[in-house]
Amino acid sequence: MNVFRIAAAILAAALTLAVAADAGENVPVYLVRIDDGALGADGMIDYWLVRFLGRTVKEAKNAGAEVIILEIETNGGMSNAALRIAGDLGDSGLRTIAFVRNRAFSAGALITYACQEIYVQEGSSMGGATPYLPNPQGGVIELPKAIEEKNIRSFVSAFRSTAKRNGHNEALAAAMVDPELEVVEAEIDGERRILLRREFREEYLNNRDVREISVVVKAGEIFVPTASDAVRYGIARGQVKSRDELLAVLAFTENRIVEVRAGWLDNAARFLASPFASGLIILLAVIGLGVELKTPGFGAGGSIFILSLCVFLWTKFLAGTATPLEIALFFVGVALLAVELLLIPGFGVVGIAGIVVMVGSLILTALGPDTFSLGGAPSIPMPSSSPLPDIASVAIPMALGVVIILILVSTMDKLPFARKLVLAEESNAALAGAAPSEDGTTVQPGAAGRARTPLRPAGRAEIAGRVVDVVTNGGFIGEGAEIVVLEISGNRIVVQEAQPGSGEEAS
Repeated sequence: MNVFRIAAAILAAALTLAVAADAGENVPVYLVRIDDGALGADGMIDYWLVRFLGRTVKEAKNAGAEVIILEIETNGGMSNAALRIAGDLGDSGLRTIAFVRNRAFSAGALITYACQEIYVQEGSSMGGATPYLPNPQGGVIELPKAIEEKNIRSFVSAFRSTAKRNGHNEALAAAMVDPELEVVEAEIDGERRILLRREFREEYLNNRDVREISVVVKAGEIFVPTASDAVRYGIARGQVKSRDELLAVLAFTENRIVEVRAGWLDNAARFLASPFASGLIILLAVIGLGVELKTPGFGAGGSIFILSLCVFLWTKFLAGTATPLEIALFFVGVALLAVELLLIPGFGVVGIAGIVVMVGSLILTALGPDTFSLGGAPSIPMPSSSPLPDIASVAIPMALGVVIILILVSTMDKLPFARKLVLAEESNAALAGAAPSEDGTTVQPGAAGRARTPLRPAGRAEIAGRVVDVVTNGGFIGEGAEIVVLEISGNRIVVQEAQPGSGEEAS
């Protein structure tokens, strides 16, 4: 009887293990490439990658995945973005594996250390993460020594804490950042360890049984380990020739791999969020605003202005640099500008405030979410973290747009295409009351006319024998209604509906 019970128990255990093994073989393994591509065509580490990896981690967890592999081949990028990625990976609850292909420099080295397991491709290298501030014209901006040292200490701290969290050697991680650090291999109480020179001295002063074996990293050098070095010093668990070999080592079958790639929408957003494309969008927006301010009512110029800036914010949001704060500020500015253009005669404080708020939101967007850090990843200038190129992508097109607007203002009435957007030369003269019609009347306050289109509140009306653009003082006036000119401010004619018995007759 006991024999049968034992046999039944063994059979049940075997079935349970078989089911578990089968279930394990069906669990997906997510793989993401962090790849600069040819000449950086795919983009370096930035806030777009933060958002993209965040979505991928969430998707992996929803799919029941337990492992995510980062295939890294990069020269680096924005350090604050890398810090965010490191934090997100640490909080993901997934088993994280880094596979270094060819290179993982600067911010790429930090992301590598943010993974629990590291494997390297033969012939690859990593490290070289000393902070610097790039110059938009090329080269490096020289910082005061005190600030430079502070930045290095901050990044050393980030590397050490990331390495410690994931079970990697802290001294080697720090030596990738600070060239002044010396790392030694020593035997302490019979145990081999790799530690900083100052830590070795502390162990010696504490009367420990210490013996220096070799110098791993000399002072004055940045640690850039090769694949062999990474394995030798315990940074990597092994080196492989290809992804296929890595999957074989990890015992992951090909059918379990889910490689996540950016879609066309992501790629489009990343391109449009680049400084060059962003600059073109801002330039178009400024020109649209200039045309709108030149024309009465709300028309094509205003539509181009708002549409361009909406595209700008949409791409920055997908790229991870626009937060709800910047988007909210932008639409507050749009509302203020709309009130000025549609409801208030002339152009004054409300319109200027709207433009200032919108420009401010664009600058905040260009600076990125970590510029004014209120917690989380520290905001410190590190490799490729300079905000100057992004600020220039907003400021330079704005300045160029103002120049183009000034040129258009002086020539618009003479350009054939512009006559459809603004009042023609004859109408402009009529606004000033300088060109009477055949019966001697002019467009001036008190003149009567008739609405040729619905005025909501902008539209067109016939006044003094001419069809001109007008705007009401806030109300709606239907097509064909009789109107009276209230005032003329610049090239804007403000009208109201004629009251019965007012004595005014439509022209």
